[in-house]
Amino acid sequence: MSAEDKEKLLRYRDGITNPFGIPVTIHLIETESSEQPKKLGTYGVIKGAGSFLGVVVPQAPLGLEAAGYAMEELVLYAAHLGLGTCWLAATLNREAFTQEMQVRDDEWMPAISPVGYPAEKRSPGAW
Repeated sequence: MSAEDKEKLLRYRDGITNPFGIPVTIHLIETESSEQPKKLGTYGVIKGAGSFLGVVVPQAPLGLEAAGYAMEELVLYAAHLGLGTCWLAATLNREAFTQEMQVRDDEWMPAISPVGYPAEKRSPGAW
């Protein structure tokens, strides 16, 4: 992701609210930008992704709805920027992502999404 698109995405993320009044945190996890690349798996569903959005919300009534509302708003904005996304909830190494985002016992991490420029050519069975 270009520095400009990353900045736009993060600035937009910071202004997202939800109608439920529940605090939602959306992390941008970059797996290839550090000296020690992170190994976060999506069980072969997504190939070559270097950045992910991960949503975290308190375990509270309407928490999952708040998470979905905020995350969808951000992925729609990402699409506006020409970035590709794909909601993932079951086909990921949940333990690795929750550890990376430091999710507490009183929080949920319901979904992630790779985010970046889509590949020109898609392989069968992978997006």
